Amino acid sequence: MIPRWLVNRGWSVNRGRKTTMFVASAGMPFLCFAITRVPDPALAVALMTGMLFCHTLWLNVALPAEVLPSNVVGTVTGLGGCLGAVMGVVTQQLIGWTVEHVSFTPVFAVCSVVHLTAFALVCWLVGELGKIREVRAV
Repeated sequence: MIPRWLVNRGWSVNRGRKTTMFVASAGMPFLCFAITRVPDPALAVALMTGMLFCHTLWLNVALPAEVLPSNVVGTVTGLGGCLGAVMGVVTQQLIGWTVEHVSFTPVFAVCSVVHLTAFALVCWLVGELGKIREVRAV
């Protein structure tokens, strides 16, 4: 929604998507640090809402559809969903163990850098968004 709004105002697809991703990524370290320091549960919920909003901004950027031909988007998206589900099972086990034996702080520390790392990888590996690449059949 936000990237589309930016594109409709004259931004390139690449600039609109990456700006949205960067702003969301840059907000996460602040929000993750702040949530470990607030004494008020209502403020913690508000900060968690901000974290979820930043994460959701990433969902608005459909990377496979931005860079791959339409005949492979479904396959790549399905593979990504499958890997995401497997990692969801693994990370939930690790998060549960960490919270039980340490605290929530390491969980939020990791969450604070994941989006920035992903943004850097998108910039490095994908390059320009909105430019469809050729995919050779295997």
